[in-house]
Amino acid sequence: INLGFFVIFLFVLAISVALVLNMYSMENRLQWLEIVNEYVVVIDQTRLFEKNYFLYGTNLNDAVENAFRANDLLDRNSAEIGKLLGESGKAAILQNIKDYEGLLLRLERLEQGGTRDAEYQRVKHEIEPQLRKYGHQLLSYGQDLMRRERKSLTDAIDRSRYITIYSLIILLIFLGIYAFFLGTRLLRTIERFSDYAQRIASGDYTPIMPARFYRDEFTELALAFNRMIQDLENREAVLI
Repeated sequence: INLGFFVIFLFVLAISVALVLNMYSMENRLQWLEIVNEYVVVIDQTRLFEKNYFLYGTNLNDAVENAFRANDLLDRNSAEIGKLLGESGKAAILQNIKDYEGLLLRLERLEQGGTRDAEYQRVKHEIEPQLRKYGHQLLSYGQDLMRRERKSLTDAIDRSRYITIYSLIILLIFLGIYAFFLGTRLLRTIERFSDYAQRIASGDYTPIMPARFYRDEFTELALAFNRMIQDLENREAVLI
């Protein structure tokens, strides 16, 4: 009985630990998903300010500021990015954001120069396709990170669901087998001791012999029966 309950306790403890660890994993995935979502929003805003600059000549400072924010986000979470994209992917996205930021700073310096000559227009048109290229790559990286994180979060949720369902099924099966085994063993032993009691009542004082080679929960009861048989024999001898 004690062994059975101990096994159940260990099983429930293992399932609880697995669910808690999976819950922490889900929390980490949610936090990282928020960071990736923030990165995608920042890059999207940066590209919007970039387009406004080339179309209307405005929002260049806003584009530079958002590029700094995106770069800071990637630097602070480079380890996690490496886990998701690999070292080559991490190096590529970090290099892209630095190149993108450098081109925006170059445009900002041109704007601060205050000249609008042919050289200014040439450099501006030269930078424009590079900015769009790097911006598109950065946004693609962000969307890829978002997709991977959503998949990781979905996997963690599915894992939690599977752990709960399968553990309940296994626990119910084990409890059914354990109840059947325990009930069968108890009923057989009770029937055996009922036969002993009828035999003793009929005057057969033969001692009870062990039914198993090891002590169990009924050993003390069998010893008590044998002491009772000995006492009955002694009392009968005194009466005779």
